[in-house]
Amino acid sequence: VQARKLQQAQYSFKPVYFDFDSSAIRSDQVEILDHNVKAIKRATRKGKTVVVEGHADKYAGSPEYNMHLSERRAQQVKEYLVQHGVPASRLKVVGRGDTMCIVPSGTKEQQAPNRRVEFYVLSDKEAEVAHKQTT
Repeated sequence: VQARKLQQAQYSFKPVYFDFDSSAIRSDQVEILDHNVKAIKRATRKGKTVVVEGHADKYAGSPEYNMHLSERRAQQVKEYLVQHGVPASRLKVVGRGDTMCIVPSGTKEQQAPNRRVEFYVLSDKEAEVAHKQTT
């Protein structure tokens, strides 16, 4: 987790947040997405593969439901990135469901930080394995 935080700072990736039980991109997150488009383009121009990692809170539903919700969130963000010029071949979508919560319990409002998409760069070896899996 610490290594990801350092990497997010290195590439200046910012998390994108979602409303409860929704995969729609919020209007207040578009500026953050546009910032991430620039940062991700810089990384992909260097040959890097970026993971678009979706998350959900434990409040919304079953672990299976939350896994699908987190995947839909990540997919929505990937589509936005691709529409804004990021090569789809350099993006990998992953859903983590409610397995990596920042706030492990609490009310719906308290768990809001869990409803997010984060970004990180795969190592060259991880990217090679991921590319082989998709071809």
